[in-house]
Amino acid sequence: MFINLSKKEEMEKYFDEETTVISSLPEKLDYSAALYGVLAEKYHVVVTNPPYLPGNANPVLKKYLEKHYPDSKSDLFAAFIERCLSFNGKNCFTAMITQHHWMFLSSFEKLREKLIKMI
Repeated sequence: MFINLSKKEEMEKYFDEETTVISSLPEKLDYSAALYGVLAEKYHVVVTNPPYLPGNANPVLKKYLEKHYPDSKSDLFAAFIERCLSFNGKNCFTAMITQHHWMFLSSFEKLREKLIKMI
């Protein structure tokens, strides 16, 4: 679950076989800060069923996708693929229910190239 072994060790110092409750305020604050450090890094698993909407269906959406997701601007689900992958750290997983046409259509070529580089 922990990406960095030192983070895991840092969390484990708050618990041993005899101590399962943190009672003092300084201990609670230290534990909370350490926990935040672990959780703030990245998600370990991202699972979603992204929305499907052509990128040109709405002028505001079209402008946003062109600016922030130029490699996946053809459809909102493609931008979701790109965004959800950015949530993950190393050795983490993303699972999505998507249509298969992004694997073949030329409008998603840059997205496919980006995904291949991530492997």
